[in-house]
Amino acid sequence: MSRRARSQRHWHRSVAALIASPLAAVLLAVGAPAHAGAGTQVTGYRAPATACAALTGLPLPGLPGSDTATVTANEVSGSGCQVAIEITDTSDPRGGQPGDIGIDLTLPDSWNGNYMAEGNGVYCSPAGFVTLASDQWLAAGYAISQDDCGHKGYANPLVSPWVTNSRPPPALNWNRIDDFGYLAQHLTAVESKAVVDQYYGVGAHYSFWNGCSTGGRQGLMEAQRYPRDFNGVLAGAPALNWPQAPSTIC
Repeated sequence: MSRRARSQRHWHRSVAALIASPLAAVLLAVGAPAHAGAGTQVTGYRAPATACAALTGLPLPGLPGSDTATVTANEVSGSGCQVAIEITDTSDPRGGQPGDIGIDLTLPDSWNGNYMAEGNGVYCSPAGFVTLASDQWLAAGYAISQDDCGHKGYANPLVSPWVTNSRPPPALNWNRIDDFGYLAQHLTAVESKAVVDQYYGVGAHYSFWNGCSTGGRQGLMEAQRYPRDFNGVLAGAPALNWPQAPSTIC
């Protein structure tokens, strides 16, 4: 058997795909966890191993190029430990304005051992922390992250002024385009799991993506580009025909 054939056989064994309907796709990896601390499996619910505030200033792994990041953490009643991660992305040599990736990670006081990233809509809204009252997955014990696709500060998800740089026109902001297309979600997974590991003293046993529309596209992108980021991807109504999708919505 050729090396390529062995690789394809291994992939088919480790990943199973199910198309639930024309509007939803679920991809479930049945191999090893995407990230687990020293092979340790969390059983039951787990309390934090360190203080929330101790996460502030935590160095983050795997940043591309000369990218920089800051981490700020605060304990919030009714939510848990809220961790704000800000990444300045200058990794694309084509230039333009840097990407400004905002990641809001909410860590419950009683953790079920798993991590879930929640996707975006259209051109993406600002990231946000979730609460036990507003998010069923946080209430179930998941560590939850959201991101803003690399253009923090643009509240209207139906427009995309962050793509172009007016000085000098018509320059494109390639870092922000990369972040929207794929990089922000990948870094969200990598850095969120690193923080989870530090906070609970063990890595997430299973990691999941959950998104619809743009979030569905992001989920399928993750499965294609970064299959080790998540064990399972729920990709609902994926917005794959992007030239048509925004005009249809707007």
